[in-house]
Amino acid sequence: MKTRILLIGRLVSLFALYGCQRSEEPVTRTVPLIFIEEFPCVEVSIGGSEVTLLIDTGASSVVIIDSRKSGTMKLPPASRKKFQAEFKKATVPVKRYHDVPMTLGGKEYVLSSLDEIDLSVSMPDHLLPIIGGLLGTNFLKANRAVIDLDNGELLLHKPGAEPSGKEAVPLDFPDGKPWVDVSIGGREMLFLVDTGSNVTDVIPRHIETMNLPPPCDEIQSAVIDGETIEIKHFHNVPIAIGERDYPLGRLGENPWFERMYEEEMPEADGILGSDFLKAQGSVIDYGGRKMLLPADLHE
Repeated sequence: MKTRILLIGRLVSLFALYGCQRSEEPVTRTVPLIFIEEFPCVEVSIGGSEVTLLIDTGASSVVIIDSRKSGTMKLPPASRKKFQAEFKKATVPVKRYHDVPMTLGGKEYVLSSLDEIDLSVSMPDHLLPIIGGLLGTNFLKANRAVIDLDNGELLLHKPGAEPSGKEAVPLDFPDGKPWVDVSIGGREMLFLVDTGSNVTDVIPRHIETMNLPPPCDEIQSAVIDGETIEIKHFHNVPIAIGERDYPLGRLGENPWFERMYEEEMPEADGILGSDFLKAQGSVIDYGGRKMLLPADLHE
């Protein structure tokens, strides 16, 4: 049974719009990615401590640090304001710091905000000793990031990814996070491009109106607001993005995603996770507001 990992966190407050203070003429920097399972990660230094951050395009914040890692960091005094974050398992308190230096790829960035959270509510136990936090979409967008899952690179201050040998698909950023139009089983939908999820999911209420193969025999269950819900899986489902169909090894239901977005973004239909993004060698281009997918399909 595949572990379902979803690393979306929603802070119940307004996030900073910018991830760092930038120079007037930034130079493109290339940082190698480290893949931990399907997740793209980078090594950074914060407060004198080395830490591995998961690049999470589904998280709005600038940087999130696990509370177990922050004790070794030299951080400025925390904000006196009280914040909290909603995760799949619980709502947890957030300790926020401002103007925090972070070194990434040999350059020092000054983070407008850094949030300290107990990530055990979102991350499985076996990853907690390895991954110390999340690099969120506010940092990525402010620094015109290109996440190249094909070549294993994070490029910062990139003018735009070159579409050589790839198809360019437009991305939309209605809430600051990247979204893409897809079609599955004859239904057109809006999916969050989420490198912080290792699964591709659709909200359950669409399942009955989609032309899908029979679900596989394996059924998982999830507890949402005290209610136990069965979750179906569908294998080998074609997904249309742009002008092409791509193979999707697995599509699942995600009742939690529907509950989370039903008020703030009711048009949201699902998640395009790292299982698909990495398999297809996707390139997520914040500055160019597009995603590049292979012209020759990766089976």
